[in-house]
Amino acid sequence: MTAVKGSVSIRGMAELKDRLGHMSMAVQRGALERTLRNAAKPLADTIRSMTPVHSGELDRSIVISTTVSSGGAGRAAYARTMQAGGSRDEAAAAQRAANQANAGQFSAAVFIGPAAGVRHARWVEFGTGLRRSRKTGKSSGVMPADPYMRPAWDQHRGVMIGRIATELRAEIDRVLARAAKRAARG
Repeated sequence: MTAVKGSVSIRGMAELKDRLGHMSMAVQRGALERTLRNAAKPLADTIRSMTPVHSGELDRSIVISTTVSSGGAGRAAYARTMQAGGSRDEAAAAQRAANQANAGQFSAAVFIGPAAGVRHARWVEFGTGLRRSRKTGKSSGVMPADPYMRPAWDQHRGVMIGRIATELRAEIDRVLARAAKRAARG
């Protein structure tokens, strides 16, 4: 499938970075993945509802997957400290400091669409040209486009950023509340 790409400008990053600085990188990563998945669910549901149904395979194959990478600042700091002859404790402290200094600097992507094994998904979305049998050379016709991904994206495009911001705010609040509860218990 053709990827829809874009960039986003977000206000309030200093406040977000401050709040994220109170969380470990693993917790930040998990929060971002949950945010992207939750924000993508309405779009995935719309895609499923707009998918042309013949056998039902295509609409059942719609998945949401995420990738989040932190850039590796902590790992690099750990490696530099170890290479300079530092102890594991010193390297771990350097790793934590680098992670906190780079809190909120993630690259994240969410994929919403047919699973990799559903080969005909792109033909349904975009159609085909004239198809011919390799053995006989006979024409099997043209498959007209029956788009379902792009119309669904067009419906949700204007609200996705707001949905991600709302989900991220709620997720951060949940994580910080859990951490405060744990700290209160001792």
